[in-house]
Amino acid sequence: MATTRSFASTSHRSLRLDLAGKISQGIDFLLAGVFFVVPLFMGGVHPFGRLLYISLVGLLAIGWCLKQAFSSQGTYRPSGVEWLLLGGFLATAIQIAPLPGNLLQSVSPALAEMLPAWSNADSSGGSLGCWQTLSFTPYQSRLGIAVYLSHALLFIVLMQRLASLEDIQRLLRVIACATVGMATLGVLQVFAGNGRYLWVYDYPFNDTTRDAVGTFGNGNHFCHFLALGIGPLLWTLFASLKTEDAGSSQSGRSKSGSSGRSRFGPSPQRPFRWEMLVVMAGLAITALAGVLSYSRGGAFVMVIAGAITMIIYSLKKVIQLNAFYVIVAAGLLVACAAWALEDSRWLSEVDRLATAELDSIDSNAIRRRLWAADLELAAKFPLLGTGAGSHADAAPVTFQRALNSDATHAENGYVHLVMENGGLALGLALVGIGYLFVWMFRVLRSSDLGMVACGAGLIAALCVSLTQSLWDFIWYSPACLASTLAMAACLCRLAQLQKASLKSGSQRTKSSLAVGRLAWGSAAICLCGLLAMSLAIWTPVARAAGDWDNYLRVSTRSTESDIKFHSEVLGLRQVVRQNPHNGRAHLYLSHRYLALFDQRQERSAMGMRLHPIRQAANASGFASPAEVRQWVQAATGENFRLLLLARKHAQRALHLCPLLGEAYVTLALTDFLEGSQTGRVAELLEQAHRVRPFSGKILLAAGIEENDQGRSDQALELWKQAYQIDPSVRQEMIDALTPFMSPEFFFTEFQCQGTDALHLMRTYHKTGRPEEARATASVAVGMFEETASAAGSPTLSGIWWNRASNMHEFLKHYEDAVRCSQQAVKAMPNVLPYRQRLISNLLLSENFEEAERQLKWARSREPQNKVFEDLMVRARRGMLENQGAASASNPQPDIR
Repeated sequence: MATTRSFASTSHRSLRLDLAGKISQGIDFLLAGVFFVVPLFMGGVHPFGRLLYISLVGLLAIGWCLKQAFSSQGTYRPSGVEWLLLGGFLATAIQIAPLPGNLLQSVSPALAEMLPAWSNADSSGGSLGCWQTLSFTPYQSRLGIAVYLSHALLFIVLMQRLASLEDIQRLLRVIACATVGMATLGVLQVFAGNGRYLWVYDYPFNDTTRDAVGTFGNGNHFCHFLALGIGPLLWTLFASLKTEDAGSSQSGRSKSGSSGRSRFGPSPQRPFRWEMLVVMAGLAITALAGVLSYSRGGAFVMVIAGAITMIIYSLKKVIQLNAFYVIVAAGLLVACAAWALEDSRWLSEVDRLATAELDSIDSNAIRRRLWAADLELAAKFPLLGTGAGSHADAAPVTFQRALNSDATHAENGYVHLVMENGGLALGLALVGIGYLFVWMFRVLRSSDLGMVACGAGLIAALCVSLTQSLWDFIWYSPACLASTLAMAACLCRLAQLQKASLKSGSQRTKSSLAVGRLAWGSAAICLCGLLAMSLAIWTPVARAAGDWDNYLRVSTRSTESDIKFHSEVLGLRQVVRQNPHNGRAHLYLSHRYLALFDQRQERSAMGMRLHPIRQAANASGFASPAEVRQWVQAATGENFRLLLLARKHAQRALHLCPLLGEAYVTLALTDFLEGSQTGRVAELLEQAHRVRPFSGKILLAAGIEENDQGRSDQALELWKQAYQIDPSVRQEMIDALTPFMSPEFFFTEFQCQGTDALHLMRTYHKTGRPEEARATASVAVGMFEETASAAGSPTLSGIWWNRASNMHEFLKHYEDAVRCSQQAVKAMPNVLPYRQRLISNLLLSENFEEAERQLKWARSREPQNKVFEDLMVRARRGMLENQGAASASNPQPDIR
C-alpha cells in the first residue's frame, strides 16, 4: 500500500514538473511575441498593438504563476523596486477615483478655478454637473493604468525568469535579433516598399518610402528602438569572438586555477565563424537604417550607445580585437556615414547642428514652447498632475499657439511625466533611476568579465533611454519601453548575481522567498481577472481603430467636397458606435452635425443658417423650452434633429473630458433650445475660453456673441486675437463674417493677405456679392505679385504668379493675366496646369499664334490630353478668323 502511494506521489510530482516545463516553454514563446510581434503594430502604439501587448504580458504573468504552482518549490525573487511599482500604480489609480468636493479642492485647488461651470452638482436641465476626479481624462487614464500594469508585470516576470547569466545572455541575443529584424524591415520598406507599413497598412500621417521608420509612427521612435539594440548587438559580436565561454558563471578563474581574466578576441586556433560575419552584417544594416531614418536625435543616441559599450569594454579590458575585424567593422560604419554625408538632407541637418543654435535645432522653438507650457500647467497641478493620457487635451490650456495637430506627448519624458502624473510620480521615477545607477555600479565592479560584457550593453541601452527622454517621449511606445524594462531587469539580475557571488552558499538562498502553491494559484486567478478588465477597457478602442484611421485619412484630404464631408460623418458615427468613450470623436461629430445643419439649411427653401435662427428664437420670447423646440422644428423640419445630435455629442464629449473647449461653443450655440431664460451662453463661452484661451474657434464665437449683444468694439478685439493666434480658423472667420463685413474691414483690421485673401474673394463671389469680390481681387492681386517676386524658391514663385494670374483673369485684365502666367511658367516650366492657364489667357487676349506655339509644346508632353486638343481647335479657329478679318480690311486690287 505504501509502495502504491509512493508511486502515485512520484507520478503526480512527475506530471506537475512536466507541466511546469511545458508552461516554461510557453512563457518563452510569449516573451518572443513581446519583442518580435508587438513592435509590428506601430511600435505597439496602435490600439491593436497595445491590446496585443497587454494580452501577451497578462498571459506571461499568469503562466509564470501556474509554473510556480506546479513546481516542486515555488519561489519569488524580489527586485527591491516593487514598492516603486506599487506607488506608481496608486498615484495613477487615485486620479480616476471619484472624490468628495472638499477633498478634491484640497488636493487640486486649480481644478475648480479651471472648471467653474462644473461647480453645480445638479446635472439636470442645461447644467454640466460636478467634476469629481483628479484626471481630466478618466477614461484615458484607465487605459494608461492597464498599460502601466503590463509594464510592471513584464519587469517582475523577467526578474523571475532570468535565473542565471545564461538566461540574461539569451535575452540579449533575442533583443539583438529583434533590432536587426526591425532595421532590415525599415531598409526594405524604403527601397522596395509601396508606402504602406508592412506593404499592407496605410498610415494616414507617414510614408515608409521617404524615411526608414520600420513599423513605428516616426523615425525618432524607430531609431530609438535600434539604439536600444546596439549594446546587445555589440555584445553578440564580441561573444562570437571569445576564446573562452563568455557565459561562464565562474568568477574568472583559468583552467590552471590561477586568477585569470576571460577576454573576448579572435583565437588563432579557431576557424572563421560565420556567426561573427552575420552579426557584423546586422550591425551594418542597423547603422544604415539609422541613417535612413533621418532622425538627428536617434542617430545621436545610436552613436552614444556604441560609444558607451566600447568605452566600458576598453576600460575593463574586456576585448582584444584583431585589426582585420576592426577595419572591416569600421569600414562598414564609415561607408554608411559617407553615404549619409552625400545625402543632401543629412548635409542640411549637419549644417543646422554645426551652428549650435537652438533656433536651428528646435525649429520655431516648438519643443521649448511646449515644455514651458507643460511646466506651467504642471505647476498648477503639482502633486498628482492632470491625469494619465491627458496631454493631448491638457496641453492647449497653456500652449501659446493654437495646435494644428494633437500633441499626444510632451517631447520630453520627464516633463510629460510631471505634467500628467505630478511631482509624486516624477519622484518615484527618479528614485527608480537611482536604483539603475546602483545596479550599474555593482555590475561594473564585478571581476567576471563575462558579466561586465553583458552589463556594458545593458548600461548603454539604459543610458540611451534616459538620454533621449530629454527631448522625446520615447516611453510612449510599448515596444521601446518593453525593451528598456527587459534590460533593466537583466541589469538588476546581474547586480544580484554579482552580489551573490561574494556570499557563501547558505546566504545566497535568502535572495529568493519561498511562496506556497496556494498563493501562486490565487495570484494566477487574480491576474486572470486583471487581464479580463484590461482587455475590456482596450477592446472598444482597438475595435474602433480601423474606423478612426479611415476618418483621419478622409479628413486629411486637401479637397473639400460633399462626399468627403459625408464620409467624415459616417466614419465618426461608426467610431462612437464602436467606442463610445472617444471624446474627440464625439466632439468632431458634433461639429460635423452643426456644419451639416447649416449646409442643408442653405439649400432649403428657408435659406437660414443656425445664427439667424438662434437670433430669431431669442428675440421671440418663448415661454418655455418646449415652445422654442416646437418652433425650431417647424421652421427647420428634419434638420432639427441635427441640432439635437450636435448638442448630445458635445455633452458626451465634455463628460469624457471637460477640457474640450470647442464643445462648450456647440452647447452655447444650441443653448437657445433650452429656452432663452437660461442665460448660460456667456458662462459656457467663458468656460470654453478658460480651458482653450488660444483657440480661434472659441474667440470667433465669443466675438459673434459680443456683436449680437451690441458690443462691437469687444467683438472686434476678440476677432483680431483669433485671426492673429490661430491661422487654422482664418478661413472659417471669413465665412462667418463676410455676410455683414466689407473687404476693407478684412484688409484694414486683419491685414488679410495670401491664401486668406483668395478665400475671401471666392467667398464673396460664391455668396452673390460680385462688387465685393472684384474689390477684394483688386487689392489681393498686388499682394500676390509682390509675394511671387520675393519668393525664395521657384516652386513658391510659380504658385503665387499663378494665383496672381487667376486674379487678373477674374478681373478680366487678360494682358496682365498673360504676363503673370508667363512668369509662373518661367519659374516652373514643366508644370502643365500653369502652362494651360497661360494658354487660356493667351486665347482670351486673342494672341492665337503664341497660344498655338505653347499648345504644340504641351501636346508633345501629353498627346492624349483632350483639353489641349480643344484649346488647339480654338487657337486655330481664332487664327483663321484673324486672317479673314485681315483679308477683308485689305482687299486685293482688281487688275484686269
